[in-house]
Amino acid sequence: MTGDFNLPSMSCIDGQGMNWSSLEQNPLVQVLADNFLYQTVTVSIRMRPGQNPSTLNLVITNDPEKVIRTQTLSPIGSSDHIPVLSSIQLNSKQSKYTKQSFTNYYMMMEELIDANLETLISDDVEASWLTLKSTLLEIQAKHTSMT
Repeated sequence: MTGDFNLPSMSCIDGQGMNWSSLEQNPLVQVLADNFLYQTVTVSIRMRPGQNPSTLNLVITNDPEKVIRTQTLSPIGSSDHIPVLSSIQLNSKQSKYTKQSFTNYYMMMEELIDANLETLISDDVEASWLTLKSTLLEIQAKHTSMT
């Protein structure tokens, strides 16, 4: 997130970034700290005669390693703001494909009704369970698709 936050009380130590001692004075600094966000502009970028230099334009990120470089440019015209240029790595590793399954339970139920499960049961409990389990898994596989 970047922009002119227009917070002249935002404290920045040139070359080091935010002055964390200003937590109580500036709610934005507290929000950044609470949410593990980083502000990458490390120099004052607004210099007006008779006022303290301030950091108004911020570059905020949750992954500072993706910010390759943040630098200031020459002022444009008579502006008291110094433009900020950031190079940010936008391409990242492609996330792994997540397989999802979709089961048509209606069709599965229809097939279970027609399966006549009573014929699968015998006096041997273990054998009956294995046969029933195998039949249920077979019907489930038939009506489940992976994407």
